[in-house]
Amino acid sequence: MTTLAIAVIAAAAALGVSQWRRTSAYPVAIVAGVLVHWLPLPVEAALVRSALLLAATFLVFAVGAEIDRTQIAPFRWQGIAVAALFLAVTAGIAGLLQGILGVDGQTTLYLVLALTSSSTLLVVEVLRRRERVFEPIGRFVTGVVIAQDATVVLALSVVVSAAEGVAAVLRAGVLAAGLAIAAWGLARWGLPAVFVRESRTEEERLLLVLAVLFVFGGACFLAGLPLALGAWLAGASLSRFPVGGMIRSYVGSFSTFFTMLFFVLLGAVVRLPLPAELLAEGVLVATVLLLRPLLLYPIARRAGMTVRSAVEAVALLAHTGEMALVVALVAVDRGDAPASLLAVVALVVVVTMSIVPWLSSDRIVWRLMRLLPLRKRGLSPRTTGAGHVLLIGAGEAGSRIIEYLRDRRIPLVVVEDDPAIVEALDARGIPAIRGDGADRATLQAAGAHAAAAIVSTMRRMADSRRLLALVHGPPVVLRVFSDREAEEIRLLGGIAVVEADLACDELVRWYRERQRPG
Repeated sequence: MTTLAIAVIAAAAALGVSQWRRTSAYPVAIVAGVLVHWLPLPVEAALVRSALLLAATFLVFAVGAEIDRTQIAPFRWQGIAVAALFLAVTAGIAGLLQGILGVDGQTTLYLVLALTSSSTLLVVEVLRRRERVFEPIGRFVTGVVIAQDATVVLALSVVVSAAEGVAAVLRAGVLAAGLAIAAWGLARWGLPAVFVRESRTEEERLLLVLAVLFVFGGACFLAGLPLALGAWLAGASLSRFPVGGMIRSYVGSFSTFFTMLFFVLLGAVVRLPLPAELLAEGVLVATVLLLRPLLLYPIARRAGMTVRSAVEAVALLAHTGEMALVVALVAVDRGDAPASLLAVVALVVVVTMSIVPWLSSDRIVWRLMRLLPLRKRGLSPRTTGAGHVLLIGAGEAGSRIIEYLRDRRIPLVVVEDDPAIVEALDARGIPAIRGDGADRATLQAAGAHAAAAIVSTMRRMADSRRLLALVHGPPVVLRVFSDREAEEIRLLGGIAVVEADLACDELVRWYRERQRPG
């Protein structure tokens, strides 16, 4: 109990520090766990591993229930391709390192599977903090991590049976596929009918959530499959709309606790590598941080993302996360791999997860973009002279501005990062450039400095600040979402239009038209 009490206190302290510093809680929790490990505290290593496995099971359940997969359906094939590519590359690297690490073939399989995944929790937290979950980059990255999770949990069911022969592997594959089909059927038909009844109380719905978790976990236990598979399938079966929206508050009531506890315990099992392991650890970290992005970048670009979004996406995915620890824990708990595997994987997870928030920050992404020699390809000036209006963003708000300017025959150039919108504008004869509205090269191609005015509908304040820093001369009108943001834009020299004010004006106009007699 002393060990758990110390871990809980460290988790609470880490959460408080992260909120105080307004930073990601997970790296702070890992550091707290490392301190717990190195300070002279009465911590039992065996109990730490057991608690880590328990926390990991609930964590996998929370990951499975985190996202409604219908939102990322357009990017599912890219996600599957990335997961397969990462699996193949990691297998090749691990095969080369097998001799250095001195491990057997089954341990190598677990190592490959562990390093295939990324952290869904970290990725979703970073995207939410930056308000990019529902943008193309958010949906692409989320689709990739969900595909990775599915690949890992299903493959883990097969790997645990590898030592028992081909028949055991086939049996595990069939059982895992059967449970996956059952989860899909429940998500589509069974659970919506049970949860949506108005007579259900809050307590009954919470018990139903736990019942689904225990049913899938029990089925995996009886079938000899990893509990992580049951936990993930239980979460996945509950994630579909409308059930997903109803149960997230219940899952959130205990997922924060188990998530923080998991990362504190993760830090507690980290140890410095032995001299013989240093080379292997370095190669594994380099594979995750350097080789993965090089392989992923072309896929992100082919998915229709701009250079900046593609660079940010690969930076977000250049790590391995909680699912890697689940794989290592299962291997060690079953006796299929030595305890050193957990130490190796834990160190790789800690190093890469700690770097990702910094690596994917705006400042670093723009620096990485400067290293791409072909970044200006496809950009060409399309203006016929000075005096045009440059519109950045042709979404719902931008499309209304386009129609207004077209009706009045005002020269117009559009910058948009969605290739489908750019193609549609080109088909209508509207000059459009696919690119990032906060990129210097894109603005030059669009003739920003010669424009009569610039209108931006970009959502993020960081992009608006950069736009104002890059353009001098023409008036810049920017959409903002609060009075505080509006004041900042005015101080920077821009013209702010508050979204809430526009909505109120539109509502008043609609109401007056409805009340007009005749």
